[in-house]
Amino acid sequence: MELEKNIKLRKTLGFDINRNHVLSILNDENKEERFSYGFTKEEAKEFDRRMKFQKDEVPKIKQKVFEKINENNIGSFYIDQKNNGKLILGITVGTPKSTIEKIKKEINELTTESENVEFIFVQNSLVYGKIKVQSFAKEKCSVLH
Repeated sequence: MELEKNIKLRKTLGFDINRNHVLSILNDENKEERFSYGFTKEEAKEFDRRMKFQKDEVPKIKQKVFEKINENNIGSFYIDQKNNGKLILGITVGTPKSTIEKIKKEINELTTESENVEFIFVQNSLVYGKIKVQSFAKEKCSVLH
């Protein structure tokens, strides 16, 4: 059970799920533990970085985005754990690129984790008052470093 529980979380996080690797971690007396899950030292460091980013940085970024873009033009806002805990901001196709560039610049000034923020363009439709993401546009733009 402990093995399967660890593999399930590791898969969600995009960490190595090889059974032998996970077993060796679980049997290692020097393993790092987070919430009763076993990690290597490097994985624990990455896990801690993601948790700090989500706790300390994402709320500030979210506030900045919602200050600059009408919430009807935000199609998605989520953490992609399999992609190193990257914050994905889905912005409606048609939102001026100049607006997005201004937000990117402000995010760069706001956080040292701007490389972990990605803007994508989405097609939105209102369905019973809720925004439903229908499809992702091919165009993507990453936050400037």
